[in-house]
Amino acid sequence: MAIKISNSQWITIVLITAVLMLVFLVFGGRAPRTQQPMNLPLDQAETPQSQMEAPTNAPEQGW
Repeated sequence: MAIKISNSQWITIVLITAVLMLVFLVFGGRAPRTQQPMNLPLDQAETPQSQMEAPTNAPEQGW
């Protein structure tokens, strides 16, 4: 336990972990959901199908 970490290294470690957490949150749970608002102007006629598919995908994503 003789490893010494300076303040700048603590800042970089915290920033790297925060970026990794954000990447896992965005791409892990919200990537299928962020694609839907971008396709909403094209898929407004298919909103009942997307609403029917949402409960089937919900248990798999942990919701």
